[in-house]
Amino acid sequence: MDFNNQTSCKNCDEPLTTPFCGHCGQPKAVRITFKELMRTIQMGLLEFRSPFLHTFKMLTIAPGKVCRDYVEGKRERYFNPIKYALWVVTVTVFISAFTNNSLSDFQAFGEISSTKSEDDKQFSATLRNLIDSSQFFIVFFYAAVFALVLRIFFRKQDFNIFELYILAILPSAHITWVTAILVGLGWYNTPSGIAVTTLIGFVFCIYAYTTFFDGKWLPNLVRSLVSYILAMLLFVFSFGLSIGIAAGVKHAQDQEVSIEQQEVVDAFEETKAN
Repeated sequence: MDFNNQTSCKNCDEPLTTPFCGHCGQPKAVRITFKELMRTIQMGLLEFRSPFLHTFKMLTIAPGKVCRDYVEGKRERYFNPIKYALWVVTVTVFISAFTNNSLSDFQAFGEISSTKSEDDKQFSATLRNLIDSSQFFIVFFYAAVFALVLRIFFRKQDFNIFELYILAILPSAHITWVTAILVGLGWYNTPSGIAVTTLIGFVFCIYAYTTFFDGKWLPNLVRSLVSYILAMLLFVFSFGLSIGIAAGVKHAQDQEVSIEQQEVVDAFEETKAN
């Protein structure tokens, strides 16, 4: 392997006349030595110019600008929005599983659940399991509902629903970091944890929507407030209805299996007695 006299790109075999390939963008290849390996590790773990860390920083201070830049084609500097959402949700689910802190087992309803019948408790457990296993669906369905409502309230602006999907998913995904931290600390399933997450999510998303769109900030603020509230109500209703139906079906199936198993046990005991 000759790395000293490179006349063509090692990646795509196109002629190489500069330190970077003009066809694929790969820098001039160098042999992997200890120094190069350490540099690669450093770039992978601590590279503060990486798109992920840049996206994280900019979303924290200017979420509307990040979404607007990405929609307008300034994408090389930012992390892929869908991949960003997937990473955040994956980290949150991992923390939930590692700490054994459910994302839906709210302590705020603990006293109520203690007074339920055994059948109601089983249904609640089924519902919690479905919610915990639907986190990826929740994030992307949430973004779809908000993009639709934003398209209605900002229809005079030159953005289609798919571009507004980026505006809907990036701020909500970024707020999930707060959820991940609270889950790790064991505070998410408390009234105060729910209140903190809700308040931060509300303020952050309104700020992102208001600064994303053109025009005067006050009309944008009012439209953002109304669209957020309506979208949240629509999301809660539609998701609650669908997850409730799914939990009911799953619970009925589990009950049927349990009854069949009990009948088999009873038949065996009866045969044994005879």
